[in-house]
Order: sequence, then C-alpha cells, then structure tokens
Amino acid sequence: MVKVTLITATWCNSCPSAKKIWEELKSEHDFEYENVDLMSEKGKELVATHSIKGVPANIVDGKFLFSGIPTRSEALEAIGA
Repeated sequence: MVKVTLITATWCNSCPSAKKIWEELKSEHDFEYENVDLMSEKGKELVATHSIKGVPANIVDGKFLFSGIPTRSEALEAIGA
C-alpha cells in the first residue's frame, strides 16, 4: 500500500492547503497518510534524511517528491490513482 507522509509546520501558510488535498484524497482512495510536524523528532529526522528545505514536504513511499502544495492531479499520480 502506498504511504504518503506530509511534513508541515504550524507557521506555514501553505501547509493547511496541502493537508486538505491529501485528506480529501484519503477519503476517496486507499493509501496510508501521515501528517508529521516539522518540529517533532520524526519531522526533524525526515528533514535531515531527505535534505528537505521547505514545507509542506511531500514524501511518498519513503521518497521525497517535492515541497509545496500538490495539485490534485499531481497527488493522484503520486499515489498511482
């Protein structure tokens, strides 16, 4: 099963929009979804592992795809839907 990890920050103005897209798709498609706070231990670890420079950061199946808000079609493609 595809796993999406979205790294967000409380101060990020774009993060709620990215989170909304993934949550809407989660209600329509079968994949794992996890939202991780940038300042959490897991968030810091993921940022270091993937050399992430900005949030929201979209990781699919352990591979960093991009920072920013995905379009619906980009998100669907990422999960293979």
